[in-house]
Amino acid sequence: MTNHKDRIALYTPIILGIIGISSAVMVIVGLTIILSYTSEYFFEGIAGIITAIIVAVLITLLMIFLDKNKRIKKKFQKKRINLKWFFIVPLILVVLMIGIFIFFFRTDMVLSDLDYDIDDPYVADFTFYSIGSLILSLGGLMLYHGIKTIMHRKSIVKVKLLIYTIVSISLIVGIPFAVRYADLSLNEYSISEKYFWNDGPWLTWDDDPSSTMVISWTTKYKEPTQLYWGTSETSLNKELFNSTKSNLHHVKLTDLNPATKYFYMIKKTFSANHNTRIFNFSTAKASDTYKFVVVGDMQPTGWDTMLGGRIVAEGIQKADPDFVLQVGDVASTGGSLQMWHNVLTNIPKFAAWRPIQSTIGNHDYGGDSGDNFGNVFQYDYSAPGLSDTGYYYSFDYRNAHFIMIDNFNRPSSTMSTEQKNWVQNDIDIAQSLGQDWIFILFHHTILTTGTSSHNWELQKWLLPLADAEDIDGVFFGHDHHYEHWNFTYGSSDLLYDSSDTPSGNDVQYWCTGGGGAHLEIDYDLLGHSTWYTEREFYNTSKTDYETITHIRDPWNADNYIDHTDNPQYGQLKDGKHYYHAPDIESYVNYVDFYGYDYGEQTLHYMMVEIDGNNCIISARYPNGDLIQGPSNLYPQQWVFTK
Repeated sequence: MTNHKDRIALYTPIILGIIGISSAVMVIVGLTIILSYTSEYFFEGIAGIITAIIVAVLITLLMIFLDKNKRIKKKFQKKRINLKWFFIVPLILVVLMIGIFIFFFRTDMVLSDLDYDIDDPYVADFTFYSIGSLILSLGGLMLYHGIKTIMHRKSIVKVKLLIYTIVSISLIVGIPFAVRYADLSLNEYSISEKYFWNDGPWLTWDDDPSSTMVISWTTKYKEPTQLYWGTSETSLNKELFNSTKSNLHHVKLTDLNPATKYFYMIKKTFSANHNTRIFNFSTAKASDTYKFVVVGDMQPTGWDTMLGGRIVAEGIQKADPDFVLQVGDVASTGGSLQMWHNVLTNIPKFAAWRPIQSTIGNHDYGGDSGDNFGNVFQYDYSAPGLSDTGYYYSFDYRNAHFIMIDNFNRPSSTMSTEQKNWVQNDIDIAQSLGQDWIFILFHHTILTTGTSSHNWELQKWLLPLADAEDIDGVFFGHDHHYEHWNFTYGSSDLLYDSSDTPSGNDVQYWCTGGGGAHLEIDYDLLGHSTWYTEREFYNTSKTDYETITHIRDPWNADNYIDHTDNPQYGQLKDGKHYYHAPDIESYVNYVDFYGYDYGEQTLHYMMVEIDGNNCIISARYPNGDLIQGPSNLYPQQWVFTK
């Protein structure tokens, strides 16, 4: 008859073996669920999926063979412990990596380039094989050890049993989190219907900045909307309450006094880890002296881009602008709740105290055609009477007018004729009202020496328009770096259309895509081949159209500013701020034509300071220091006077 201690010794390995088998089942079921989220790519990646299953089965059989091999067992026996699994596991990993590299080399992917398309069958095969073979092999390993633990329970070494148990429990606990993360990242949900975090708050305008403010936040559960506010931090005696339960909350305050500070409180603890529950904002100033920030391409995904976005967000908060303009790609995937949670963890670090007005980017549009972008940012979109659907709008702040363009009109995902006509009409109205400063903002790359293509249709339409209307500044993103262009249309005798009549105005263009996303150096900026693009222009000196070839070389990896002592400057890899200064070395043959000035691989934001008829525009590192290029020879600051 066995005693209590013997029964524990007898049944413990059985229980732990069952736990291990359960973890193996969870691994396989979890993988199946995650793959179901990407079912639209199954056809492209079917070869990778089938190969992963076959390889995982063969690897499991190989593990069993090696484990039972007497010669291997004898070779790795060390007193009471056998170390053969320190040989078997690395060997299996090598076999798996060989398969992964074989699939990798079938693609055109470059290790230094994060940009790849899973619609490509070779990329889909690589992705599905890599994930499937690793996870299924892990499941096979856990399944085998679970059965082995039960069958040989009397001879199991306690150390091995402990390690196996820790791994099993970790998988059982971790797999549901992995499945949930995949669900929120890969599946499309509407923020207005489903959400899982307390995020925010953030401020926006959809009306007069001097008398209104919209306060927004999200909640983990569907709840009534409740906000306390007032003109004193110690006396928040006004309450707004809406009993309708929702995950997404918007409160519009109206009839506010100009140039007045207001305080507000939401009784929630937010993901942004604010050190207060009481926030404040100020309505538009009574004078034409103010400043605002322009930033783009935050799109936080993993820890590194979350860190980059946080550095920029905290820098903006420290700079204390009156409001912030964002040029798109706020989120990495517009249809993903997880990606919006990442966004709404970072931007409230500045947007809880000042409004953020954003254009829509291709990543914001991706997945759900921009629905969540429109839910999060409920601006006064477009003009009454327009039949198309687009996230474009304009607004005034004191003596400045801002036109926020949507490059992705639904349903065609390109700019509509109606939107272009609206832009022209909007400029005319702003000029007729006597606005001193007019700025245009959008997302897509209109000019670049980076890794994106010029948006040719956008360029042909907007560059002549900005010249004719003498626009004061154009801001965009998409390429994840900083660049400045001073373009004078027609100065090279080349026009987009023979009917164009250039005015000779200098128009400033800034690419400000350094809000936290991976920089262009992660998209093979330093290593791509030479690119050739043919464009047709009208040559006024020849009175005929001709084909011009634009040539783009990679940036030179030897041209960089060493900022390793200044990590807050925002090149988070090696401290090397690669630059493009054409008088040192030009990487394109269209520097003179487009008026290229300077570019740098760095996180940054633009600061615009207006004082009546004077305007100072500067490019700033996240800590506020001026970007000045190598040896401070290229200070990125300009003074304009009307």
